[in-house]
This record gives sequence, structure tokens and C-alpha cells, in this order.
Amino acid sequence: MDREALTQSEPGRRVTRRRLLRTTGLGALGVVVGGLLAACGGGGGQAPASSPGASPTSAPAAVAPTTAPAAAAPTSAPAAAAATPAPAAAKKSGLKVALVATQKFGDKGPMDDMKDGFQRAQKDFGVEIKLVESSDAARYESDIRGLAQAGYNMVIATFLEVGEPLKKVAPEFPKTAFVNIFANPAPGVDNLRTVEYEFFKGTYLNGIVAGMLTKSNKLGYIGGANIPPLVADYNSYVDGIKSVNQQATAKMAFAKGFEDPAGGKEIALAMYDEGIDIIITDAAKTTLGIIEAAKAKGKFYIGDSADTSTIAPQNYITATLLYFGQSCYDQIKALVDGTFKGGHLKSGLQDNIVAVGSFDSFQKNGPKEYADKIPQVKQKIDQVKSDIIAGKIIVNFNTQAPTG
Repeated sequence: MDREALTQSEPGRRVTRRRLLRTTGLGALGVVVGGLLAACGGGGGQAPASSPGASPTSAPAAVAPTTAPAAAAPTSAPAAAAATPAPAAAKKSGLKVALVATQKFGDKGPMDDMKDGFQRAQKDFGVEIKLVESSDAARYESDIRGLAQAGYNMVIATFLEVGEPLKKVAPEFPKTAFVNIFANPAPGVDNLRTVEYEFFKGTYLNGIVAGMLTKSNKLGYIGGANIPPLVADYNSYVDGIKSVNQQATAKMAFAKGFEDPAGGKEIALAMYDEGIDIIITDAAKTTLGIIEAAKAKGKFYIGDSADTSTIAPQNYITATLLYFGQSCYDQIKALVDGTFKGGHLKSGLQDNIVAVGSFDSFQKNGPKEYADKIPQVKQKIDQVKSDIIAGKIIVNFNTQAPTG
């Protein structure tokens, strides 16, 4: 599907999708997955818990509506990815920004990266921050509205599942800036910015990595949920493999969600037993189980959204990174600078929000017959990345499930 036509689904610097992530338009997804990256919060009617390090423990109760101070008239979309040098001493700006997270912190992936981005913005810009875990879909709208009523100048909410609540709440608070991270476009809502990530182009590049490094010519892909954006990631991965290795084959499988390490481990163990030597993950917290399988079998993986080399230095090759934290930081910077405006923003290889991670750990700790190939691999993906950005290579966003 054309990543510019997503609907509902889920995905996801350190981090990196769930897919979640991921620019990319995401076509009509009929399911809202409970879980991580692309995932959403599960059931339960509990009030959202605040993440560690955030002051509040739940979304503010609704109060008599008070509008937040108007953000300065926007002029342009915020500059992407490269981190802005921190001021020598940031004074309190008087601005308040909140994150409504539909997945749990502590994932060593997207959510932790967003938390880091907020904390960096707090330090650099002097903004007051609040991180809210909104685990019940029935509360998304009330949590978002409660923060706006409490005077937060910007409310950032995660993934496709909050798209409709944001479109409903944002017009009620025209002086508050709203951002939907990993989202479909929302035309006609002037104070809502939707951000889309072309994660599939990163999996194409890592398909090249896997295709050049595999010894068995058997490769795997494990996603957190069977939804169109992740199918597109897989198809791009296969296209990348085939561009350098016509003999290699790939197998796709999905766990029960983005917070299913046990399921991810079970699938990965079976794949490794079939002779697959490299698995690419697209599964957020579920990836932790895949890492355990790689260590147990002495095989390899390409992670998603985070550098997990410290967990498995001999097994981690690299990752498809999606810098959710930097993306959040950029939105907050636009608010502080007075350049925030609504509309749809695409982010990806061109602004380094999507990237292939470092190979340093694998070169130091991986088997020599693999590690010795890394310089050649890096040279290849650097050239292909440049060609993709220049439009010389077109990576298709194909959401059609493979047959056979």
C-alpha cells in the first residue's frame, strides 16, 4: 500500500518501528494491534501509568477547559534528524509538553527512545515534560483531552491507534499543538501534525546486508503483527536481498504482538533450526526473545529500532534504526522555536531518522569470516542509500503478502 494511505494499525537514535513504525504510508489497516512498536495498548480499564522519570502518574483529570498559550505562527517543518546542540544553560521556557504512549516504557526500543528524546528536550529547552502510559484504548481520547485541558502546549501521541482521537480532540484546542507519531495524514486539522516514517527503505538496505553476509542462503524475518506496513517491510527486505544474492531465500513469520518475547523466541528457534542463519526483526520488545534464540543457537540477527549489541555482541550484526526520540525532540524544538505547524511530514533516510545502525560491535565480536565482509557491505549500502535518496533506485512500498 502506499505508505501515504495508512489507516489503523500499529506498528514503532537508539531506537528504532514498530514499525512501527516506520515513514511510510501505511495503507488501510483494519486492526489495531495490542503491543509495541506498531502496537497499541492492551485492554484493562486502569488509568495510564506514568513512565519512569516522568512526574505525573496518570493523565490529568478533565478540568474546565483552558487553552494553552498559542504557539508562535508556524513557518516551516522542523529540521530533521541531526541533533541540535544543547544551549549552555537552558532556562525554563514556560512550555509544557506531554507524551501519550500506547505502549509501555522499558522496551529498550521505540518507547524508551521517545522518553530519551523528551528528556533531552527538557534539558536543552527548559520545557516541562510529562510521560503517560495510556494502556486502554477506551482512554486514548480522554487522556489526550485531559492533557490539553491541563494547559499542555504540545501533546504528542503514538501510532495509528490514536489517529481518530487526535482528530476529534485537536479542533477543540486550536492553540495547542498536537502530533501523531507514526501516522496517517489528517487533512483539515490545522494544529495537528502527522509524522510518517519510511522504515521499509531501511529494511531494503538491511536486506542487502543479509544477502551479502549469509552463508546458508536462508534468511528470516519476524514481525510483531501481520499488518500491511510490516508486510511492506518484509517485501523490501526481500527486494534488498535479491538485489545482491539471487540464490538466497527468505521466510516471513509474525509473533502475537510487539510485546511477546516468548513468542518471538519460539519462532526464531524454529527458523534457526531450519538452517536460517540471519533473522531481521521488526518486532520491538518481541525482539528480546529473538535475541535469546540467536544467542542460544549461535546465529545472527539484524535488530529494529535500537542498538542491542551490548545484549548479544557476537550475534548482533546491525539494526534498522528509527530515531523516534529525535523525531519527538524535533517536534518539541519546533514548538519552542515557534515554527510548528500542522500537516503531514515524511521522515526517513533523507533526514537520517531511518538508518542502518553501526557494525562496530559485530566487526569486533562477530566471527571473522562474517566480520571481514563488513567493509564491503558498508560501501555497498552507503552507495545504495545515496541512490535511493537521489531517486536512482526506487524502493516499492508493497503490502501484498507473498504467496507460496
